[in-house]
Amino acid sequence: MQLSAQHINFFNTFGYLVVRGLLSPAEVERVTDAFEWTMQNWGGGHDHDGSKRTMIAGPIEHAPELCALMDHPGVLGLIGGVTGADFNYCSGDGNYYTGDTGWHPDGNYGQLWATKTAFYLDPVRRDSGCLRVIPGSHHPDHFVRKNKIDVKDSQALFGVAPDDFPGHIALESDPGDVVIFNHELYHASFGGSQRRRMFTMNCTRHAKTPADMELLENYFSQHTPGAGGIDTSAGMYFPTMINTADAARMEHMRQPIEKHDEMFPQYARSAGAREPYRGNIRNKTKAAPITPNSLLEPKLPEPIARLLEQPSEVLVAATRPPCLAYERSPVEWDPADWGQFAAERADLFDWDAVGAQFDREAYWRDGYAVLKGVMTPQAINDWTSALKQGQRRNDALLDSNWAEIDWPGLGRIPPRKKLSPDDIARARGNSQKVPQKNDKAGVLTLRHHSVFAEYFPAGHVPYLMNVLTHPQMLALQRLCLESEDIYFDHNQLLTRAPGYDGGGWHCHRIGAGHDEGPADIDAYRLQPNSNLTICYPQGFAAANDGGLKLIRGNHLFRDAAHCRGATDEEIRANWLQDKVHPVTGRPLAIEHLDLPPGSVVCCLSHAAHGVSPKGSDRPTRWCSLYCYKTTDKRSGLVQPAHGIPLVWALKAQRGELPDVLAEIFRSSCDRALTGGRTRFDQL
Repeated sequence: MQLSAQHINFFNTFGYLVVRGLLSPAEVERVTDAFEWTMQNWGGGHDHDGSKRTMIAGPIEHAPELCALMDHPGVLGLIGGVTGADFNYCSGDGNYYTGDTGWHPDGNYGQLWATKTAFYLDPVRRDSGCLRVIPGSHHPDHFVRKNKIDVKDSQALFGVAPDDFPGHIALESDPGDVVIFNHELYHASFGGSQRRRMFTMNCTRHAKTPADMELLENYFSQHTPGAGGIDTSAGMYFPTMINTADAARMEHMRQPIEKHDEMFPQYARSAGAREPYRGNIRNKTKAAPITPNSLLEPKLPEPIARLLEQPSEVLVAATRPPCLAYERSPVEWDPADWGQFAAERADLFDWDAVGAQFDREAYWRDGYAVLKGVMTPQAINDWTSALKQGQRRNDALLDSNWAEIDWPGLGRIPPRKKLSPDDIARARGNSQKVPQKNDKAGVLTLRHHSVFAEYFPAGHVPYLMNVLTHPQMLALQRLCLESEDIYFDHNQLLTRAPGYDGGGWHCHRIGAGHDEGPADIDAYRLQPNSNLTICYPQGFAAANDGGLKLIRGNHLFRDAAHCRGATDEEIRANWLQDKVHPVTGRPLAIEHLDLPPGSVVCCLSHAAHGVSPKGSDRPTRWCSLYCYKTTDKRSGLVQPAHGIPLVWALKAQRGELPDVLAEIFRSSCDRALTGGRTRFDQL
């Protein structure tokens, strides 16, 4: 089939097209039989009782007769005629529908990006569940979109029932008719039976430009098996669709396969043999991808679940590629190593100096405490050396051959993308400079597993592990947070090399509903607060030295969403303007710290902070961050950790760590402690 210019003009103008009798009666019979077999054997159709919709993913991907729709000249001509001859096939859904489906679009891309092709296997009329559409509603300037009308709420808005909404039409059809429409088009169905049979094929344009690729990633983050936690056992498609494909069909599948494997490596075919998902996906609990808090998830994809069933040593080995294997790190320690480590400890701080400088009431009033020169001389030297060692390990990974990394051992197929030479140059000798908006190059995977030493450097460098678990460090947390119940959250290198361009103003959310506007000090102290402990063994000057900047009292506003600014001038002109300290009444103002060697700053997470630029003639600023948290004083629950690597959480859960470490790591592996939450932003 080849669409005429009139067909294409009609589709572009009105957003849909109906082709009558595209499938012959014989084809309809074959397709219907294959659909019924698929729903019964793969979609949970035998449990359909008419009370709610039964739905299957990839409906044309299980039976060869349905897979062949991707080879059908009429179907290819229809989809290719409006979506592009090189369109991507991107799965779909098969259904036993029940009742009404309200008005909605399937996308909001502002352009023709995706189409849906619908096959109805029963005669459907206006009042028996046929597709209804609002012609032209895919255009951004259509009155529904321009006026942001919620068509489902038309009764309350206009006194008009949704099934009588002005301007819509009913696309009555018989088996063999095929409807294609733009994902942007508003559509609905009313008066359907309790077993209305329909399946779809979703397709997108082939991504050819960076902007197209961004659209594809956005689409895949919502409308693919991986996005829904569906393990096909073969990645983007169920196996039969791939196994029966010839070269022509693969032209419509290759880009989706590659992009899906990149975004959801845990579901890739190469992740290992396993059984594909069967059943009604409307009843499915979404499986979570691999994260540092995977042990808190109620359900994991089978490949990740298998990864976590292995001995800890297997995952340990995967986190230490050849470029990091030249020295033994704490993640590889046995009980004898831990015992020797504890026996050789020396003081971190002059505790009398800490006690003399720390003012608990000022800490809660202002949001931070500055402890100048409290490290011992030995700690200053050892701490500085340890930070340099951590940076060397980080740089060694950046400069290594990432093909030598055991990606499957980390739950990921090897990435196809690589960091560019410019990316590596910017990150070398620095912190927080590795591109990580996505996992295209595998950076997020390496971060979650602490293969990068800058994220959880305590897992790489013995002295930094000494700091994390040191009785004086834990005592400092209890002093600040007024609680014996202290839990670890995350640890980072904060190296600032000469020429560093500075860090913008920001603060951090606590989560669990504790970021919603001002609180007085008494209420604030009851929250599950976090204490950012920022440690500067070499100190810094106030100007042009990568130093810390703070604002007294802003934490009590609890406004992490808006208390931001790229520069001092920007935050002064916007968020800071006319604001006063909630307790002292003084105007809020920026303070540029000037710290001697051996200094520590303890900062509540809502407290805004920024970092000054570093002059190109200044030496590297060495710094490490240790964040700890306490319980919610009302509920007794603890927020899930931000950055305890999976292998450490696994060791803690299995009792393979010293008791003190296992206890403070519980927020990454104990669902009872977190109240079932897996992320800090859950209520």
